Amino acid sequence: MVSTALVVLFVLATTSAILCCALTLAWLHFGRQRHALTWALAYGGGTLQWALNAVTLVLLPGHPAMILLGALLILTNSSLIAIGSRQRAGLRPYVGRFASGVAITGAAIAVVMLVFQHFGMRIAITNLYIASMTVIAIMAVLPQKHRARPPEIAFMVMLAIFGMYQLALAALGITIGAEADPAGIDRFRAFLVLGLPPIHIGTGIATLFLLAGDLADGVRALVTRDPLTGNLNRRGIEQAAVGAIANARRHGRPLTVVMSDIDRFKRINDRFGHAAGDRALIAFADHVHASVREEDLFGRMGGDEFCLLLIDITPADAAAAIERTRQELQQLEISGLPGCSITASFGIAAFDPGDVGFGDMLHRADIALLEAKMEGRDRLVVAPTPKPRISGTEVR
Repeated sequence: MVSTALVVLFVLATTSAILCCALTLAWLHFGRQRHALTWALAYGGGTLQWALNAVTLVLLPGHPAMILLGALLILTNSSLIAIGSRQRAGLRPYVGRFASGVAITGAAIAVVMLVFQHFGMRIAITNLYIASMTVIAIMAVLPQKHRARPPEIAFMVMLAIFGMYQLALAALGITIGAEADPAGIDRFRAFLVLGLPPIHIGTGIATLFLLAGDLADGVRALVTRDPLTGNLNRRGIEQAAVGAIANARRHGRPLTVVMSDIDRFKRINDRFGHAAGDRALIAFADHVHASVREEDLFGRMGGDEFCLLLIDITPADAAAAIERTRQELQQLEISGLPGCSITASFGIAAFDPGDVGFGDMLHRADIALLEAKMEGRDRLVVAPTPKPRISGTEVR
C-alpha cells in the first residue's frame, strides 16, 4: 500500500509542478494577471505539499508536526485557488480573511489531533475547509453580466466535482472514528488513491483552459473594441450586425441603425486640446450607450462618428428615443471644457428586406446624417423607406 501511495504522491507532485510552471509562464507572458500568479503559487504549494507527504510517509510516518504542516499547506493552497478566482472577477481578495481562516482551521486541526486525538475528525475538518474554498471560487467565477463561456463552465464543473469529492472524503474521514478503524482507513485510502489524481489533473487542465479562454477573449476585444471609449469599433459593429440583420430578415422584425457625430468636434480639439476632445468623446459615448438597452449595439466608427444598431425598434420609436438623448446632451458637464456644451447630429435608417447587407442601411443613415448637418446640426433626420424593387429594378 505504501508503494501505491508513493506512486500517487509522485503523480500529484509532478502534475502540480507542471501546472505551476505553466501558470507562471502564463503570468509572465500574458499580461501578468494577478490571478494567474496566485494560482501558480497554489500549485507550487501543492508540489511542496505532496513532496512533504511522500517524505513523511517514508521517513516519519505519523509524525504530528509533519502532518500538521501538510494540513496547513493544503488549507493555504485551497485558499489561494479561491483568492485567485476572486482576483479574476475583479473582487476584493480579502487575503487577510483567508489567512485568518487558514490559521483558525489549522488551530482546530491541531487541537483535534493533539488534544482529543480524533483521527477521523482531523481528516474531516481539512476536507470540509477545501470544499468551502471550492464554493467561494465557483461563486467568484460565476458570471454576473454575461452568459457563462465554455472555459468558465468547465472550470466551475471541475471545481464542483472537486468540492463534492472533498465532502465525500470528509464523510469517510468521520467513519474512521477517533480510534482510526483499520477498515475505515482502507476505504478512505482507496477512495483517495482512485479519485484524487484524475480530479486533480482535471481541475488543473480546466484552470489552464480558463486562462486560455480569457486570453482569447482579450485578443477578440483588442480587435473589436475601441480602446478609448471601450465600446465596439467599426469591425465589431459590422460583425455583430451580420447576426442582427439575419435575425431581422428571418423573423420579419424591425431593425434600425443610427449614425451620429459630435457637431464641430474639430473646434473642441483646436480650442481645448486633444485630451479634452478625448474626454468629450468618452462622455458622449457613455451618455448615448446608457440611453439604450443591453441588447442594442453601440460602437465608434472612427473619429467622432458613432453607430447604434437598435434591435426590434422601428425608426419612429428610435427617433423618439434619440431625440430625448439629443436634448440631454447639452446638459453634460465635461472635465476640461468649461462653459462648453456639446451637441450632435443623428441620421436614422431602417433595415429593408432588399438590403444586401449592413452597408446598404448604413449608407442611408449616412445620407440622413449629412442632411441633418446641412440643415443646421443638432438635430436628427430619418431616412425615407427605400422604394420596392422588382427583379432588381426600382418601381417608378
